[in-house]
Amino acid sequence: LLAFQLFVHKLMRWFVPFLLILLYISNLNLQSNEFIFFLGLQKFFYFLAVIGFVFERIHVKLPTLIKIPYYFCLINLAAFVGIMKSIAGLG
Repeated sequence: LLAFQLFVHKLMRWFVPFLLILLYISNLNLQSNEFIFFLGLQKFFYFLAVIGFVFERIHVKLPTLIKIPYYFCLINLAAFVGIMKSIAGLG
């Protein structure tokens, strides 16, 4: 069971960047009030990540509320770029 969990965890990490993109696109296309609320939360999360990027660039200490979304998005962006380079034969 532990080996299976480890395998699935390592495999799923490769799909997270693509699932985040798919989640955003699907939230844009769903029009019920619940999904509009979740789209707003998702946009707020990405807004905090952008603020974290700006703070990092101007060397301002990041508050935890901003640090978590920023590093989560940064890690998944790096994974996405790495996967795309690998697929294109550049990595």
